Amino acid sequence: MEIEDKIKVIEEVLDYRFSPSNHKILIRALTTDSHAKEHWEKGKEGNRELIESQGGLRTLGDAVLKSIQTEYLYGKMLEEYSQEKQRIEGAKKWKKDWQKAWITNKRKDLEDEGALFNAAIKLRIEPIHIGGSEKNSTEKERLYAETFEAIIGALFLDCGYEKCKEVVLRIFPNKIND
Repeated sequence: MEIEDKIKVIEEVLDYRFSPSNHKILIRALTTDSHAKEHWEKGKEGNRELIESQGGLRTLGDAVLKSIQTEYLYGKMLEEYSQEKQRIEGAKKWKKDWQKAWITNKRKDLEDEGALFNAAIKLRIEPIHIGGSEKNSTEKERLYAETFEAIIGALFLDCGYEKCKEVVLRIFPNKIND
């Protein structure tokens, strides 16, 4: 599949159009670190082309996903606490740090590699520039999960937090609303 075709597929599944000037960021999100490293090493001294990879975008996407998930779960936690408090008014059921534990436990299921891999598969998001060592890799789940995080990082850079949050909550509805 051509790069422009892949960009169109990603835009369709996200229901979001990246600004054309940011297509290079989206291509970077689809480029694994090992592909960039191998491309660099194949070049001759003085004739090496630096290809940017998804590394930084993965980190950004991971942070944005955690922020969106935590914000959403905080609201859900307050709803649950309010309902539970009304049900057992005055009971000392909640421990001191229950809020942090509740959010952390719920978020853990959302941000694990398997959940991100499943989201990537469902949304047809996959890396297009893969290093040779990764082509036959048993780490497909990791590659797809990392690419998904990188796409979220690219989305954040293109549209900002609020629009990115809207897209994430729309593409993760079943998982995040559990």
